[in-house]
Amino acid sequence: MADLDLSELSDWISKASDNGAVVVVTHRNGDMDTIGSGLVLAQTIGPSARACGVHIGTLAKRIMKGADVIFHSLDSKRPILPRNIGGIIVVDSASPGQIGFDLPDSTPLCIIDHHGAASEEWPETAL
Repeated sequence: MADLDLSELSDWISKASDNGAVVVVTHRNGDMDTIGSGLVLAQTIGPSARACGVHIGTLAKRIMKGADVIFHSLDSKRPILPRNIGGIIVVDSASPGQIGFDLPDSTPLCIIDHHGAASEEWPETAL
């Protein structure tokens, strides 16, 4: 994984959207940092995107209660994702273990994380 510019990210999102749903995944027990990032990114991408994650933290759940947003809660043992996925964007998760479930193989993957050192556990093919 390397640093990228926004035009590269935009191209990746456009291609993923053309090929199916764009799943924006947050880390498990999501705080407002990850939940907010996931929701805003999914809303910005448009109707082909959905924000989701395993469990929402207590404070994030209270804040979202009055908001007009859709966040899809996933079961860590049996996550239900769209059938046709064009790409998965993982936000605010330094390693795959932080999201709480296994991502499907061979789906284009993009990692957006503000922490300094992203894990070497992410596939080399991830953007």
